Amino acid sequence: MKRDWTLAASGLAESLLSFGAVFATLMAFDFTVVQAAIAASIAIATSPAVVLLIVQDTRSEGQVTERALNLVALNSLLASILTTILLASALLESKMDLESALLHPAYLFAGSLALGGAIAGFARLTARSVEKTKDLHFTLIAGMVVAAVGLAIMLKLSVILSLLAFGLFSRNDARSHDLLNVNLAPASRLLYIVLFVITGASLPLAALAVGGVAAVALVAARAAGKLVGILAIAPIGGLRMRQALGLGCALMPMSTLALMLQHDVVKVFPEFGSDLTAVFLGGLIIMEVMGPLAVQWGLKFAGETEPEAEATAAPAQPATNAPSSF
Repeated sequence: MKRDWTLAASGLAESLLSFGAVFATLMAFDFTVVQAAIAASIAIATSPAVVLLIVQDTRSEGQVTERALNLVALNSLLASILTTILLASALLESKMDLESALLHPAYLFAGSLALGGAIAGFARLTARSVEKTKDLHFTLIAGMVVAAVGLAIMLKLSVILSLLAFGLFSRNDARSHDLLNVNLAPASRLLYIVLFVITGASLPLAALAVGGVAAVALVAARAAGKLVGILAIAPIGGLRMRQALGLGCALMPMSTLALMLQHDVVKVFPEFGSDLTAVFLGGLIIMEVMGPLAVQWGLKFAGETEPEAEATAAPAQPATNAPSSF
């Protein structure tokens, strides 16, 4: 984003437009301002697990793929920060005293960032004293993630924001490159299956029937906001229309991060409401099914996936002048 400011501009545009579209939609369904604002801030988030897995499965490479991965990270960060800030308004609305209502979100925000930064610093320090192999660094990173989750729960901080801060501070270590890039795909596949099941189990069918129309409207508003935001900045960033449409589709999934943010909000602010929870989880169910399909289609439409002919072709025969394997 330092090298190309249009990437940050695209992220801000699609985030703000999706927030505004979802907020207006929920207000039309008679939810309160605070409820609609918190739900709209959560809806900014794009599922990192889905996008990353589809990119790995389709072996996508190119400008759209790189932009999608960066925008997913930016979406997640903005959604977490904005949701944490809006909790102050929610707590004020629930008649909590002014000092507590303002200090609690500030503690969540600053404390989570500090914890993530401290865990990242400790991980880099540890990485310097161990062998630099991918297997060992995978174990180190997994251990640091578990430690961050445990400390965040113990200190009553935001787990999501702490993990995002850990990733942010770890990733932006351009000088020493202490931590290696490791392949998290095997673990992420298992976790995605677990989260898919948890999301479905969290929503009774009766609640889905009640919030079904509003859930469809929420999904449509969010999709429109993200597509319009990307298309608006695309000409400035040098993206062709085909690439811009593919990038917009790659930002459609909304599952893992949104589910955890929604859980954190309900825990702190029970007045979020069972009706809005049903609507929101209904939208998550829809996008857990449609989101991966949208990402796959978008990357393929942009021409960045591995050609099907190459992916399904039989292994190449050895050259006639190659030495025998026997």
